[in-house]
Amino acid sequence: MQFIEFRDQVHRRIKEMESDYTLLVADVDKDELWDIYLSSFSKKDNPIFRERTVHDCSTCRHFLKSVGNIVIINDSYEIETIWSGIDVSKPYKKVAKALDSYVRSKAIKDVLTVPFQLIGHKSDVQIIENKTLTFNHLYYKFTKMYVQVNRDNETKANFDVLKRSLEEISMSAIEIVDELITQNSIYRGEEMHNIILTLKKLKEKYDSITEDKRDAFVWNYSLELGSLSRIRNTVIGTLLVDITDGVELNKAVESFEAKVAPENYKRPKPVVTKSMIKTAEKKVKELGLEDTIARRYAVSEDISVNDVIFVNRSTVPVMKDDSVFEQLMDEVQDSNIDPKKFDKIKAIPIKDFIDRVIPKATKIEMLVENRFEPNFMSLIAPVSDTGKKLFKWDNLFSWAYNRGLADASVRKRVMDAGGSVSGVMRASLAWDYIDDLDISIKEPSGNVIYYGKRHSHRTHGMLDIDQNAGTPYTDKAVENIVYPHKKHLLKGTYHVFIKNFCKRTHEKGFHVEIEVDGVLWNLKYKGELRNKETVHVADITFDGKSFGVCPYIDDVNRTARTIYNIPTQSFVNVDMLLYSPNHWHGTKKVGNKHYFFILTDCKNPGKARGFFNEFLRSEFEQHRKVFELLGSKMMADYQDKQLSGIGFSSTIDNTVVFRVSGKTTKVVKVHIN
Repeated sequence: MQFIEFRDQVHRRIKEMESDYTLLVADVDKDELWDIYLSSFSKKDNPIFRERTVHDCSTCRHFLKSVGNIVIINDSYEIETIWSGIDVSKPYKKVAKALDSYVRSKAIKDVLTVPFQLIGHKSDVQIIENKTLTFNHLYYKFTKMYVQVNRDNETKANFDVLKRSLEEISMSAIEIVDELITQNSIYRGEEMHNIILTLKKLKEKYDSITEDKRDAFVWNYSLELGSLSRIRNTVIGTLLVDITDGVELNKAVESFEAKVAPENYKRPKPVVTKSMIKTAEKKVKELGLEDTIARRYAVSEDISVNDVIFVNRSTVPVMKDDSVFEQLMDEVQDSNIDPKKFDKIKAIPIKDFIDRVIPKATKIEMLVENRFEPNFMSLIAPVSDTGKKLFKWDNLFSWAYNRGLADASVRKRVMDAGGSVSGVMRASLAWDYIDDLDISIKEPSGNVIYYGKRHSHRTHGMLDIDQNAGTPYTDKAVENIVYPHKKHLLKGTYHVFIKNFCKRTHEKGFHVEIEVDGVLWNLKYKGELRNKETVHVADITFDGKSFGVCPYIDDVNRTARTIYNIPTQSFVNVDMLLYSPNHWHGTKKVGNKHYFFILTDCKNPGKARGFFNEFLRSEFEQHRKVFELLGSKMMADYQDKQLSGIGFSSTIDNTVVFRVSGKTTKVVKVHIN
């Protein structure tokens, strides 16, 4: 009866462990385990029965050797065995204690696997010398999840890699990567942020617990995380290891991004962390530049009349007709204007515009085209005008062009994914489910750019983003084909196709954004694509100079957009025209001249960079790295009142259409170079 009580307690113990925890096994010598079981009995408690002792049972031996090494990790990261807490009378209490001590002394080996659900059996009946005898045994029927003939060692590998991660990756490296992701300083970092935060928490706990509990701790969390335990073997894990090993931060991040980014991805700015900023700020104090580097948006009160070429005024004498106004303006709508309608107007040089047209104008309006998006700019002033001179010119003003996007368009999604949007021709695909959609373009030569041939050597076209071909899948997917320069394009028709390469859902619809020479087309497909189905969405034609777009799917909108609070493809009032600060009155002319057209109600919606390294005086050259870091952080905060508009460099050819009012209102095209 004592053995039955022992057997039943062991059975209940396994059942309780299995219901609350994952069953693991310790790395024991199974023969030694069986020997300990037998040797724990005294001769009195284990007499000879026939040829062997009473407890030398083949069924119990099979049970002990198969599952006698089962352990679990409790909530305090302590190892418990199936023998822990067995409270029965002698001799079985002594046996359980000996087995418990031995199994707990061994390292955990892996998750339990058994070849059959039932190990051992409860009892059997034998007839010996005409007597019917019942023999009781150790036994347990496991759930099917533990039945596995071949062990794949995956759980052990998860444990090993997670342990190496917690031991070999420094907390400072984890904190640096966490900070870089938070400030959006590494490409696709947000996708990996959760595992970085998890690793950070685990590292904190791991370092705080006693060494004897660490293996149990790692086993516990490796089982919970599964394959995510192998972070050290991923690209973000390599970044963590590189930083831990002392690799220079920018090089470590560049190496990381080279592995995860499309082949044309370029890092837009240096990697900056708080500790680096603190070091840079210390250097600025040493140089006495605290007052100069604090920046804000400039306002009209900051500007001297001597530096202004034009200010909008409605009371100046009306101007006479002038020969430069050769084209009377037909009725022009103030929204979604097609710039092509002004193609026949002859352009005049910017100098003639400033010298001959502006002095007679009472009102000037600019046709703000989509292609001017990178030309949006803001004039930046110092918070204090008492600071030390920072720039090559003699005033404290600077400027910042638009280098980002504030809308939630497909274009923005492409940029977030690391794709290029700066080319002369672009076709981008976006969809919001995990199917593997593909975009392709058949070029006039017959060459096709697609996932299997991502680059055209002749046209320089490039498929630079290809998502959902493999895991991890995203439900905010995007693909992008871009052509960087007109000069490489072939004349003819470019056919744009969308294919559902691998259908995984019943979701439907997609969005294609085509941008040619700054003009944007939005194409929407509402239907559901079958597996391997292809849709011809548009043709783009190029005659060597200009583009045409012929859409083949529904809901086509050639749309104006809003940039810096300004509606594009429309005429917008010019409040002020001035040169860039490096060419203001009384300043030694340094560097390229820019023409800044400050527009009514034009507002940079966020922060603007206070300065760039190319602005700095030569005496600060030795501190370029410090200022590169500070320039990316010392931003002018948003303010409602600001001088923002569109700027053009005198070194880059551009043509702009203006509507100029005086006695009459006419259209002027200006060539800026």
